[in-house]
Amino acid sequence: MTMNSPFIIQLLIIGKYYFSLLTFTR
Repeated sequence: MTMNSPFIIQLLIIGKYYFSLLTFTR
């Protein structure tokens, strides 16, 4: 799971950034 940790974190960051962008556009 240590190897997947960075992947999950990156996914979370990307998701949060995408969500923020969507909210900003709205």
